Amino acid sequence: MAIPALSPDDRAMVDQLVVRRRSILLAAAGASAALGVFGFARTREIHAQQLTGNSLYDQLGGLAGISGVMNDFITNVAGDERINAYFADLPALRIARLKELLIQQVANASGGPVEYTGGDMKSVHAGMGITMQDFNALVEDLVAALDGNGVSPAAKRMLLGALAPMASDIVTA
Repeated sequence: MAIPALSPDDRAMVDQLVVRRRSILLAAAGASAALGVFGFARTREIHAQQLTGNSLYDQLGGLAGISGVMNDFITNVAGDERINAYFADLPALRIARLKELLIQQVANASGGPVEYTGGDMKSVHAGMGITMQDFNALVEDLVAALDGNGVSPAAKRMLLGALAPMASDIVTA
């Protein structure tokens, strides 16, 4: 299954998030260690929406909506020849656990009442040799899943902004 290329607007958004992530990391190197303890840094936009009752978690359709996005995301990754080799040898039970953890991560990062029970990104991805190109391919697969599930552009930007800080822990090559 071929994954469609990102639209110019989506590519610009991803590029902007990567550039923004780099400048944030340089400016807040000391704070990043503290944020790493919590797994995900919630953006101010997400926090503000939680206060108004219209959280990103709700915009994504709650646990059911996030589960649908993650199911499609896993399908996209499995069909993406650029990165599916990272997952090719995983047994079905490990894939199911990965999907469960992804749902937990996104639900937690988006302000939902879900605890993430997995490991920290740096430890989990250590030694895998993941490149920025691999990471970008993964983001493209996620964007395709978000688009396929009708997630609004604003919610998509907020989610990608909440997840972008993970790149520095995942990309090791």
